[in-house]
Amino acid sequence: MQPSRHNASKKTFPRSGRKIREKTVLSRSRSSSSASSSSRIKKESSLRLSILGTPNIRIYASGKLKPFQVTPRARNILKKYPTLIKDFLDVLTAVKIRGSARKGVFEISVFNPKDESGFHNGLFKINVQGANFLVKEVYNPAAPYDPHSQFVLHQKLQTLDPHLRKLNCGVLEYNFAWVGKGTSFLVSPFIQGITLEKWLQEDPKREKSETYMRFLKSRKILHENLGLKDVTTRNAMFNLRTGKITFFDLMSL
Repeated sequence: MQPSRHNASKKTFPRSGRKIREKTVLSRSRSSSSASSSSRIKKESSLRLSILGTPNIRIYASGKLKPFQVTPRARNILKKYPTLIKDFLDVLTAVKIRGSARKGVFEISVFNPKDESGFHNGLFKINVQGANFLVKEVYNPAAPYDPHSQFVLHQKLQTLDPHLRKLNCGVLEYNFAWVGKGTSFLVSPFIQGITLEKWLQEDPKREKSETYMRFLKSRKILHENLGLKDVTTRNAMFNLRTGKITFFDLMSL
């Protein structure tokens, strides 16, 4: 006796239904696994950051690229000197050729022509009626090397100031970051001093100094606890007068 078409359809569709249900369960399982993994990573990150007592720093991703970034303090500078960026760009080519140039109240000069970084096009010093700034011109690389990501990261790291201040250390806060055609720029206060790398090279015995010990303790916070890259003596400026160590050009993993 042959089964009716009605009975045959009953036997066929449940199989397809099982396949759909199996795919749904598998998809949910993968989604659950992914969510669990993401939750675990966030939890581990929170645990690492809780060591420092800095619950506000959760993630270092810079988010959507913004063509221009500015701190509240820097907004006041732009209100006082609204043509600052335009004037800088107007004389940039002349500065690269001659080494320095003036435009209105601004004096711009090449700061470190021997810089050999693969990410830098150039470093420039701007003097605005006694106030000094450092401008870093860079190629437009991908995150976390791009100026936008560095700007955001260094802003978030300002919450570490109470911890690093105890060691007479700190992280540089950038004033501006903007994206140009082919190159981008980062502007920061000009820091007096020499790199800790150069200071140590002058006398190898300094590796046993209190200054270097402070660097190692700060490096533990920034590199080992937070997992930041490039926490090196080359990216640490040492002020010979105040003894303060300022970290710059830090990047997230």
